[in-house]
Amino acid sequence: MKKIILLNAILIYSVYFSNAQNIQKPSINKCGGQYPDSTFKSAISIVDICNEIESSSVQSFNIFYQKKLGDSEAIKNIGPIFSEATKKVINKGRPGDIYYFEKIIIMMPDNSLKRYPDFTLKIK
Repeated sequence: MKKIILLNAILIYSVYFSNAQNIQKPSINKCGGQYPDSTFKSAISIVDICNEIESSSVQSFNIFYQKKLGDSEAIKNIGPIFSEATKKVINKGRPGDIYYFEKIIIMMPDNSLKRYPDFTLKIK
């Protein structure tokens, strides 16, 4: 009886482990990091700061601005081009401030929606 249980446990483990290796891992976001103040403020769209995203595919995203000292602000942006509210928040940025880009919704070629990984920018 013990041999059967042990063999079943080994079989279950080996099936689970082989299936786990076939699961697609989430993509790693290469956007974000530290940006010079002038470079960041000259951007007019999310594509300017994350060239991995195609402009035509961006449906919406949220930008969360955290001042080094002070209150934070959150803006929902529709489309890839920065709205007036987003531009105002970006122009407030000073060295040490952090911007979080989250809930980036992208339309795929088959018209399905996909969420792009969130990323963070720090003004240097």
